[in-house]
Amino acid sequence: MPENPSIAVVVLNHGRAQDTIACAKSVLGQRPFLLVLVDNASPDDSVRKLADFCASNGPFAQFTAANADEARARASALAEKPGALLVVLPHNRGYAAGNNSGLAAALALGADACWILNNDTLLEPEALQNIQKALLERAGEGIGLFGTAVLCGHDGRVQCLGGGHTNHWSGLSSQAGNGLTKEEAAKIPRQEIESRLNYICGASVVATRNFLEKTGLMDEAFFLYCEEQDWAIRGEKNGFGLGFVPDASIIHFEGSTTGMRPGSRPPSRMARLALSRLRLAAKHAPITMPTVAAGLLVGFARIWWRKFFG
Repeated sequence: MPENPSIAVVVLNHGRAQDTIACAKSVLGQRPFLLVLVDNASPDDSVRKLADFCASNGPFAQFTAANADEARARASALAEKPGALLVVLPHNRGYAAGNNSGLAAALALGADACWILNNDTLLEPEALQNIQKALLERAGEGIGLFGTAVLCGHDGRVQCLGGGHTNHWSGLSSQAGNGLTKEEAAKIPRQEIESRLNYICGASVVATRNFLEKTGLMDEAFFLYCEEQDWAIRGEKNGFGLGFVPDASIIHFEGSTTGMRPGSRPPSRMARLALSRLRLAAKHAPITMPTVAAGLLVGFARIWWRKFFG
């Protein structure tokens, strides 16, 4: 890893340009190597708004690409590296496919690591600098994916510390540190948190170039949900571990990206989540599919019970 790792920040947008611009402002304030905004076939005028924002913040480039391979080729063909790049996708092929186009472009432009952020997030001070420090100091530990502290925008408590743990027999997940205050979370040793993780939260995940080149991009068969679990499993099979950067934090206004705000669970989103969990089981451990299906039924029953009976 170079002495000053170059980090490209990738932010996916779909019809929420103002959220994306707010996120981008917090990123640019910490001077990344490259900011990549990917518009995932927004049904509104997001592309114009994002282009205007990028143009007002220095040299930027914009191109349309149908997929990650095309994004890589178009980025490689740029005469100069921009400070910001807007990749416009003509079709919404999901979270994984959208981010993959940004990742491919960032790698083509020389990034040493890529930090995927949900567009409903804001960086806390020195987050980018502390990730750079962790990448350098832990370069020899074989870590492919790093997570940060993710704080809930509505109350400042911890949503997760780095990520969480998915029980591959039930398909259900728990987030490390969920509900703690920042002060309580600060008392937990980093090594203890990392021992709890088998995936990194997709709202804030840093992938090293080595990981991306050996493990590959996200599996685009996961349109939404469980792509982060799949990524971590594939990375582990390639010898990569998971890391947590305790002094890098983001604020997450949870649900703006997916439509699942705290306390609301639209049936269409719940169905997509269930299908993604079953896909994960089928891909990596088919023997667990019956227990995963049973776990999903129990989990959804609890949700509906709380909704109607408190």
